[in-house]
Amino acid sequence: MSDARAHGCPVMKHVDHDSLYTNLEARMDYLLSFIEFGKEDIKGLKDVAPILGPLIPTILDAVYTKLFRYDVTKVLLLPRKMGYQQDELESGLDSFGHDSEQTKIRKEFLKGWLVKLLTGDYNSMSQWDYMDKVGIMHTGKAGFKHREKKAPLHVEYIHMAGLLGWLETMFTTTLLRIPDAKVSPKDKLRMITALNKIFWIQNDLFARHYIGQSDLFARHYMM
Repeated sequence: MSDARAHGCPVMKHVDHDSLYTNLEARMDYLLSFIEFGKEDIKGLKDVAPILGPLIPTILDAVYTKLFRYDVTKVLLLPRKMGYQQDELESGLDSFGHDSEQTKIRKEFLKGWLVKLLTGDYNSMSQWDYMDKVGIMHTGKAGFKHREKKAPLHVEYIHMAGLLGWLETMFTTTLLRIPDAKVSPKDKLRMITALNKIFWIQNDLFARHYIGQSDLFARHYMM
C-alpha cells in the first residue's frame, strides 16, 4: 500500500501541464474535475432555466444600464471607428442608448449567450468550445466565423470579469428572493451552486485568452 493510501489521502491524479494551455478538452477535463462540476450541476442549470429564462429581457436592459453608467464601458459599445477625436468620442457617448441599432445588435448576442449558458448541452464538448470562443472574440480575434470580416472587438479583462461577477450576483439574488413555497431552499442552493460554477468556468475561458500561456515561474516550478 502506498504512503498516500496508508494515510487516507486520495491517489494523486496526473495532469499534463502543457496540455492545459494547448488543448481545450484537456483543460476542461481538469477544470471540471477540480471544480467538481457534474450531473447535479447540469440538472441545477436545467431547473433554473425556466425561472431565469423569462427574465432575460429585463436582465439585458439591466446589463446595458450598468454598462452605460461608466464611460470606460460605454465607449466599448460605440460602433467600431478608428481615430476618434476627444470631442467625437464625447458626442458619440451621448448619442446612443438602449434603442440604438448598435445596442440592439449587442443585446441579441448577449441574449444568445445567456440562453446558451442556461440551456446548453454540458455533456457536449461543443458547449465548452462555444464558451471558449466567447472569450476569444473579446480579445481582438474573430473567435466565431461570423466575426471574421468584422472589425476586431477589444474589451479589457477587468470589464469582462466585472460583468460576470455582477451578472452572477443578479442571478443569485433573483433566486434568493423567490418565496420558499415556490422553490425550496434546498433547490435554490443546488441552482445557485451550479450557476456559481458555470460563471467561474466562463471566467476561466475568458482569462485564458488574456493571460496567455503558462508563465515561466510555473514551468520552472513543475520541473
